[in-house]
Amino acid sequence: VRGNVSYIDEQQFSLISDSVILKLLPVSGFERDTIVPDKILINGSWTGGWEAQIEPGNWVLRVTSVENNLVAMALVEAGVVEGAEIDVELKVGGWLNLPTSWIDYEGDEHTLAVLETENAEIINSPDPIINIGAGLSWNSSVDEEGNLRILLPSGRIDISCTALIVQRNLTMEYEGEQGMDIRVNQETPPTTLNLIREANPYIISYMINNSQWNESEDFDVDITTSLPTDNGGYEAVYYHLGVQYDGHETFQTYTAYPLLEGGTANLPLNEGDGGWTVELHNGSGIWGEETNISMGLDSITNFTELHVRIIPPNQSVAHYIEGGGQVTIFFKDPGPTYFHNYHDIRVNIPQIHGFELTEPMAETYGIYPGTSSGIGVKLTNSGNGDEMFTFEFDDSELPDYWERTGPITHTLGAFVQTTHTVTIRAPANASDEDFKIYVTVRDSANNTYSDVEMHIQTSRPVLSIDFHQLYGGGIDLVSGQTALYYVNVTNSGLIDAIMVQLNGTLCSDVNCNSALPVKGTDIEDIPASSTVTFEILL
Repeated sequence: VRGNVSYIDEQQFSLISDSVILKLLPVSGFERDTIVPDKILINGSWTGGWEAQIEPGNWVLRVTSVENNLVAMALVEAGVVEGAEIDVELKVGGWLNLPTSWIDYEGDEHTLAVLETENAEIINSPDPIINIGAGLSWNSSVDEEGNLRILLPSGRIDISCTALIVQRNLTMEYEGEQGMDIRVNQETPPTTLNLIREANPYIISYMINNSQWNESEDFDVDITTSLPTDNGGYEAVYYHLGVQYDGHETFQTYTAYPLLEGGTANLPLNEGDGGWTVELHNGSGIWGEETNISMGLDSITNFTELHVRIIPPNQSVAHYIEGGGQVTIFFKDPGPTYFHNYHDIRVNIPQIHGFELTEPMAETYGIYPGTSSGIGVKLTNSGNGDEMFTFEFDDSELPDYWERTGPITHTLGAFVQTTHTVTIRAPANASDEDFKIYVTVRDSANNTYSDVEMHIQTSRPVLSIDFHQLYGGGIDLVSGQTALYYVNVTNSGLIDAIMVQLNGTLCSDVNCNSALPVKGTDIEDIPASSTVTFEILL
């Protein structure tokens, strides 16, 4: 890289050239040595030209004449092939004079010049970062008194610093920031870069055992199985947890409380038999929805008396979840949102399988020759988990040319009701048939249930007129007046009668040997085993 330094004019530059110092500083975040560029002399005099060999990347060019309060700075973006060429002009700057301070764990104050005390040691290089904008940021060291004193161009700057300090055998992080305005020919007003210890309330929870733990077995201590009880509920399970304090505070109080996660979250928490009950205590023996734990470097660093009791919901609502239902114990400090740790617990509820008919099957199902009919099996998965039922059909009584079709499996969730449809088709020439199809239901655990019987007959609609009367009552017509008859027609058959047409004709005699040209018609559908009212206008 190369460039040129100027100041007002050549004559003025010649007066200060001997006091000018050039440096190439690595930008903050890079571990590189500072480079001092070579001044290019012409006839033994330096007129401002310079050059240097540097690693590719970004550098900060700093040019100063301290005794004249002159400074120039620029960003050098050095490429691998082309390098860079930077020209700068010296201008009057101002002085940053910034004391530094940090307070150790015992309350004693020090500067960044003090790297080691009786109770603390700084293990990194705590050189403050100066940022003057436009990508110009670099590390600058403090003097023996812990002050950051440096000549800078006028304008707004920001100073930041991070220190890693070992105290009480723990590495603690300190941070500080300070904004300043640099004014021409002035020193910054009195202020201090204070490094403050970062709060660290970190804890780690761990499982000690649970109520089903057996050290002689290969046992996952974070999961238990709650067995059903005779009263329709589940057994309580207990967990014993510990908490290790890995923070840096002298004293801290944490609140432990439960949350339901995943599939368990579809039911309420601590609201009675309809949901999960999760309670804790801190060794007091008093169960509650939350409990407090106090820890810190000046108190307890390993707490071993956190107890958790979990009671699943009753059997009528508790869902089986593969891998167990998840209960998470959260730990938080007095702040409203910051969680320091959590521990996942899993409670396995054994899967219960069950099949029930939601409604009994009809006594008989009728099918009209040449048509198909769907027979619905209304069922309930009375088990507590997702289930796939398999339907096995005994068609040994199925007459020739009759067909039985439909799915042979049905998948549904716990406690869900549904309808499984079986389709029966009768041939067009079907005679009067009367037979049964037997259905065996098998669940995913290979359990079988009482056979479902479908009694099927060849059938046709069986229609009859049960009752009729005039709109105004009675059955006799009045000469010269329009009459509206209500006529009840019953279908006592096993299949629906579709588009039944009822005709009404006015006759001149009781036996209707002589029909008059007065007729009325109505068309309706009559479901099986139902009565429908027709309206005939004469």
